[in-house]
Amino acid sequence: MKKKTAIVSMLLILSMVMTGCSWGDFVKKLPWVGDSYDPEEYLTFTIDYKGLEVDKTVDETVEENLNKLLLSSADPQPIKGRTDARMNDTVNINYNGTMDGKEFDGGKADKQDLELGSGSMIPGFEEGIVGMKVGATKDIKVKFPDPYQNNPDFSGKEAVFKVKLNKLATSKVPLEATDANIAKATGDQYKTVNEYKEGTKKQVKDQINSQAMQTYMESVTVKSLPQEYVDEKIKENDFTMRYGITQQGQDFNTFLTQYQMTEEAYNEEIKKMAESVVKTLLVCQYIIDKEGADITDEDEEELTKILKDNYAGQAQQTGQETKEVTQDELAKQVKDTRNVEYEDYFDETMLQKKAMDIVGQYVKKKE
Repeated sequence: MKKKTAIVSMLLILSMVMTGCSWGDFVKKLPWVGDSYDPEEYLTFTIDYKGLEVDKTVDETVEENLNKLLLSSADPQPIKGRTDARMNDTVNINYNGTMDGKEFDGGKADKQDLELGSGSMIPGFEEGIVGMKVGATKDIKVKFPDPYQNNPDFSGKEAVFKVKLNKLATSKVPLEATDANIAKATGDQYKTVNEYKEGTKKQVKDQINSQAMQTYMESVTVKSLPQEYVDEKIKENDFTMRYGITQQGQDFNTFLTQYQMTEEAYNEEIKKMAESVVKTLLVCQYIIDKEGADITDEDEEELTKILKDNYAGQAQQTGQETKEVTQDELAKQVKDTRNVEYEDYFDETMLQKKAMDIVGQYVKKKE
């Protein structure tokens, strides 16, 4: 369990240190990927990147997010005149969970308030309470997500919760979708319903494209990987990890001790991360080669803006003065945190975003 926690911590440190977590657009054919390595020599591609299925369209997701925002901004009202639990109700329950017939730590509580639909419990738990009557008891069968970060030992395991519905407390009715309510709910970030929809559409589209890209990545199997390229990424990830550990006020040995991890185990995880990065870049190169993708000056400008915005956001979080970010400052941060040249980092980020956008062009909704 400690090892799994350490791996999660390592991934978090890497993600926090890396600038440009938003993906930019491909600027040129990468000589160290496209010219030196043939993706099909190292990887097996079993499905087409065109036509990957997603659960919801961009517009449907934007509308769903809008409704969630209006619901979360509504004031709860006392429940009167009914005894059955419904979605968006806050209820009071007792529950006791078992796995393979045995109770487990954290699986029991009495007189706990829970908002149905909040997603604060594992999938299936809150839905199982909907329709119960006050005073009733019910066995709710669920399956823990895999992975389950709160307790990796529970990942993918089935459990049964005996739930008693003690009482209904309050319920929420979503606010009406008016400009005034949107302005209030977003603190005037968006002043109209249309502004909100248009303003959040790109982020939603990126999320859907990323999910489709992840699905495609998981379908690709590795035959082998170019070792010299993996070695480069091992050095880069190790440098970034040690930098992040230092930024958290620790030294490397303290980090290993905290997570009961040997240096050999640490090196093995760094290697796995490096192999994952190389696989990702080769997959992206494959997609771009097949598509015959080209780029524009706007692509380059968009990524530069994303990286500058990320840099400014990190500075603001650490209490630094927010100002116009220069190219030299970006290059220095990449060098300081990753020990690579900005141009190389920029190009790799371009490669990934362009491939993700291509995959996103062809996604379709599940029927």
